[in-house]
Amino acid sequence: MKKALVALGAVVLLAASSVGFVGWAASGTIVAPPRLNHPDDPARYGLKPEAVTIASAVPLKGWLFKHPDDKGRAVLFVHGWGSHTQHMLKDYVRWLAARYTVLAFDMANHGLSPDGVTTLGPHEVADAHAAADFLKAHGYKRLGVLGTSMGGAVAIDLAAEDGAIAAVVTDGAFSRPANVPYGHFVRHGYPFAGLLAASTELMIGLRSGTNPETEAAVTHVARIAPRPLLLIHGDQDHVISPDNAQTLFAAAGAPKQLWMVPGADHMSEMDRCPHALAAAEYERRVEALFDAL
Repeated sequence: MKKALVALGAVVLLAASSVGFVGWAASGTIVAPPRLNHPDDPARYGLKPEAVTIASAVPLKGWLFKHPDDKGRAVLFVHGWGSHTQHMLKDYVRWLAARYTVLAFDMANHGLSPDGVTTLGPHEVADAHAAADFLKAHGYKRLGVLGTSMGGAVAIDLAAEDGAIAAVVTDGAFSRPANVPYGHFVRHGYPFAGLLAASTELMIGLRSGTNPETEAAVTHVARIAPRPLLLIHGDQDHVISPDNAQTLFAAAGAPKQLWMVPGADHMSEMDRCPHALAAAEYERRVEALFDAL
């Protein structure tokens, strides 16, 4: 009996160590994502933005696309984990900038911005607040926000805390930070994906001195009402499960819309992302919200 208990204890210790090791390794990639090399130039699309720097925990680099008929309104664009403004220029930023004044910025560890610590929530929401404050300081009082993937979750949290955000659009947003590593572990066939995801989120907190769960979008989304919310998600999203959009929609207050785009995947598959597969309908739905700013 004693030998059996010792053996069981050893198995439990090994399992716990393995969970902790996997969580620590995964969290290291999340807090310092590899820099995506996807250069693009606004001049390709006839756009001439102003290069700006936004004061946050690190100085964030961005582009302000000024529209001559903005009427004091502007749209804040927030990219996702591992992405950056130039990466999103072709399918997202350029058509927004043709219609509105748009501020698009690179979060820490992304694009042209310096290194920092990515947290899947707390630091990124602070960055988004800094970007919104930048717009308000430049005279823009009615703001819309469009966020993709992690940026969608950030957009929800930002709007819940800032009444100047008059309309919110998300594309591929996750409802909780732990769902990001969970999806990774499921896709790659790891056993106990939920346990590993919880370990990863815990390790992100240890590395960053934050608690990512405090910015779980599902706990804040109801506070957007009565401002309009449009949740967009590819029904074939292999990175952030479509269940995330349904969870957010159920928790949100009215007015709210959920558009599951048939056949569409995540932003990481740009040729199959929601905008790429349904550009005209995508732009019509988004513009219906932002035209009313």
